[in-house]
Amino acid sequence: KFVTIFEKCENIHLIKDVGQIPYLMYKNYGYDATIVCVNNSKNYPYLEDEVKGLKLKFIPKLKLGRVSLATLWYLLFNAKKIDVLHLFQHREPTYIYSILYKKLNPNGHLYIKSDKGYRDIINNDGFFDKGKRRHQKREKLFNKALEYIDTISVENEGSYDFLVKKYEEYKEKFLYLTN
Repeated sequence: KFVTIFEKCENIHLIKDVGQIPYLMYKNYGYDATIVCVNNSKNYPYLEDEVKGLKLKFIPKLKLGRVSLATLWYLLFNAKKIDVLHLFQHREPTYIYSILYKKLNPNGHLYIKSDKGYRDIINNDGFFDKGKRRHQKREKLFNKALEYIDTISVENEGSYDFLVKKYEEYKEKFLYLTN
């Protein structure tokens, strides 16, 4: 079972990386692939043709700050059934979901698709802007979550080369995957 959590998923996201990665895992590798999200569109017509076979699981929009209580609840009851959990973005909720998933399912595979561009990674000397207090807290949480993350993909070779040097002890976790 391959699960992507992307709460803001709309129909258009199904033909972008949000939908294409789980769809290709379904089509090429036989995974039961699902995107967990809030019901953000009146309908999702791409499910009928462009990504036929991909599933959506709707959760309520229930937040505590930036963290989705519905996503935490979903993971509490489903983590052990998920072979690969796929998350996006370098934000606090991503790392909280990561840690929870791996605590509940240590044998599951945790994959984060990074959305950081090369310039940001180089200018920030990594994923986070050291000048922003919010990013300093985010980086601490990332460093804690890093031991649980199995794969982090980046979209260009320059970012990949930089990150495998910066995080040398975790270099096997990084993957170069074009958009």
